[in-house]
Amino acid sequence: MVKATRESLIKLTIKEITDHGYQNITLRGLAAEINATTGVVYSHFKSKNELFSAVTLSLSNDLASRDVYNDFSDSKATLIKILDDVIKWYETKPNLVHFFLANPSLNHVFDDNKLELPFFDLIYKHIENIHKQIGHDFNEREMYIRLWSFIYGYIMLLEQKMATTNPEFVTKTVELLINE
Repeated sequence: MVKATRESLIKLTIKEITDHGYQNITLRGLAAEINATTGVVYSHFKSKNELFSAVTLSLSNDLASRDVYNDFSDSKATLIKILDDVIKWYETKPNLVHFFLANPSLNHVFDDNKLELPFFDLIYKHIENIHKQIGHDFNEREMYIRLWSFIYGYIMLLEQKMATTNPEFVTKTVELLINE
């Protein structure tokens, strides 16, 4: 039996998402999974959306803490590495990647450039740095949306077997998007 702490519920939710997706997760179901009352779960999270926000933040912190992603000497190369790794992550944990990129707690991510999620903030910093490094004018917010639209769309194509994993394609697409 798992003790119902905030952290244990986040870890359990990540496991459930990885194994079954996030669409059918309920706080009641998580409570049953650890033989706790629903009230115990609600003492840590007021709603499923609050739980999803905490899980997203946990995943974001884990990704953003990777040293390789914090190399700003060549932000374009680092950004390509990040996107390649998201594709590799999708290949091993598709449900978790879908959750991370599209769960309801992310509705605020594109609002007013206030991302407040370390991984997404890191990507935005790389885009700002690329803007400084290449010196040509582009809208950073628009570039951020283009890159995530590309990666999410590419994942959808992989899922439907309409494309195959191709790191060279990711590199060329990022270069095209940056140099437009």
